[in-house]
Amino acid sequence: MWLKIGELARRTGLTVRTLHHYDHIGLLSPSGRSGGGFRLYGRDDVERLHRILVLRQLGYALDDIRQLLAVPEPDPRLLDRQIAFLDRQLRQTQILKARLERLRARLAEPHGVEIGDWLSILEMMAMLEKHLSPEELQTLREQEARSGGELNRVWTELMTAVSAAMAQGATPDSETGRELGWRWGLLLRDITGNDVSLALKLRDLYVAESRAQQIRGLTPTMMGWLADGAAHAHVALLAPFLSKAEQQTVLQRQRRHGPSWAVLIAEVRQAMRQGMAVDDERAQALARRWLDLFADSYFGDDKQLESRVRRAFLQEPRLTQHIGVDQDLISWVHRAMEHVYTPFRTQSDNRAPKPSAFMVAVQRAAHQWYDRPLVFTDPMAMTMAGEVEAEAIRTELERFDNPFALGLRTALAVRSRLAEDLWAEAERRGVRQYVILGAGLDTYAYRGAAAPDTQVFEVDLPDTQQWKRAHMAECGIAEPASVRYVPVCFERQTLADALQAAGFKHDEPAFFSWLGVVMYLEPDAVMQTLAFIAGCPAGSGVVFDYSLASSAMGALEQSIQAGMVARLAQMGEPVKSFFEPAALCEKLEALGFALVDDYSAQRLNQHYLAGREDNMHYAGISHIMHAARSAAAE
Repeated sequence: MWLKIGELARRTGLTVRTLHHYDHIGLLSPSGRSGGGFRLYGRDDVERLHRILVLRQLGYALDDIRQLLAVPEPDPRLLDRQIAFLDRQLRQTQILKARLERLRARLAEPHGVEIGDWLSILEMMAMLEKHLSPEELQTLREQEARSGGELNRVWTELMTAVSAAMAQGATPDSETGRELGWRWGLLLRDITGNDVSLALKLRDLYVAESRAQQIRGLTPTMMGWLADGAAHAHVALLAPFLSKAEQQTVLQRQRRHGPSWAVLIAEVRQAMRQGMAVDDERAQALARRWLDLFADSYFGDDKQLESRVRRAFLQEPRLTQHIGVDQDLISWVHRAMEHVYTPFRTQSDNRAPKPSAFMVAVQRAAHQWYDRPLVFTDPMAMTMAGEVEAEAIRTELERFDNPFALGLRTALAVRSRLAEDLWAEAERRGVRQYVILGAGLDTYAYRGAAAPDTQVFEVDLPDTQQWKRAHMAECGIAEPASVRYVPVCFERQTLADALQAAGFKHDEPAFFSWLGVVMYLEPDAVMQTLAFIAGCPAGSGVVFDYSLASSAMGALEQSIQAGMVARLAQMGEPVKSFFEPAALCEKLEALGFALVDDYSAQRLNQHYLAGREDNMHYAGISHIMHAARSAAAE
């Protein structure tokens, strides 16, 4: 049976023009022609047309349909595209449903919806479509739908409150001004889905469209008042850390440079969306701009003010609340900054120890050169770092005199100081075995600080230990008789066996220093070593640092830690364990430790860094734990 084009059009509800178009683009060409040249459609043609119409109903474009019908099996990418399309349709349907429900509720009110309201809604929709992209409009609709109409109510309440406050003469620096400015920032974040680019476009819309100002009750003057109130609210968070004069300095800087943040955040977010790597030169350029803007916005060249501001950011998480900023963005920026400063540069000699071990030695030496007063005194650190790195410490200011290098060496100096302070207490109580697990390039045994009858055991990987001893010989560092080198290959021997072979006395107490190692081990391996130490005689103890679980940190600390973890992984030393302090304390007590003492960042800062005028501050991404075999070890 053959159908002419008119008959096929009539039966399918299509137009002849549509069928002509399908023929023209090669989507549906008739199988036959009449003697007079008219198109004739057969059974296969009708079946193909049916498939075309079904696919069109599902939302496929004609080009996609042609590709689907041209192959025996559908292209999965086309199906993925269709699934995405249906997802969008579903979201739009849900949004429409929510709107209709809200409209029905308004119609049920005594006065219904006035014609003026309808016109205002239509005008506002037209202005939004003029200034925003379809994707941005979709974001606004989705955020409104998720709130169930709450965002519109909050907007109305806030605009009413701002108008009343300004009419009553309230200033942005008043408690009311600060509170309303802070609420404005939170509302913008919710309306835009934390999209700073969208927030900038909305600001421009309300500046350009006087009718939008009338409809939504927001004028440029009100926006300026709110922005100033938000700046005062931000500076108020710094009050516990800064003097009144310093707060005023920061406020003036915020007013000058604050508006630049939204633009920079939008550029960073765009770079992230594009998949830009943090070691890309463009990413590092963004990181440098971020650092410069941070300095301009808070402290300029004032080092004391810088120290106090940075300390405030580590202790007050609300300071990082800015539209467009989230943990992923902060982490990306921090990792890009690390590439700017490259504090992780390592020894190129292939005989050298693991990269992290050499990095620790260099940063410990840098502490001796740059920071006063010293937190940890190590007169042999520069020698142990080697001539090349010692010269770099003295001359490469950008590499060492920056916030990242300072933060790194602060952590290293504090943990070394605490470990040796605790060991000194144990030695005064009569403990004479000092075990340094993962000794790396530690210099304690060569500084002559130990009692004459103390035995020091340096435990490390065989290659690392061999390199250290050769390096010390080149530098003229003698090996004291009190030092026992304990090379351990954990695949073939236990720590207990290796120590015994080196002369360790299992029937006498010992103190174990275990710094910069735990985070590279699996949790089970960590607990096995701690169980061995817990089995040592009364008076024994251990000090070790560990990486905090994300649940124990704020957003800023999580981002700092994420950057550190990513960089160590690139160096071939992945971080494998994270602990929650309270849970770790319970595990240590279960092992038999009578004294379990966890040192938090706050405690370490108060104990070792209080009153400093530089930027040395122990970041809250790790804790240091001290555990002793018996209470007598206190």
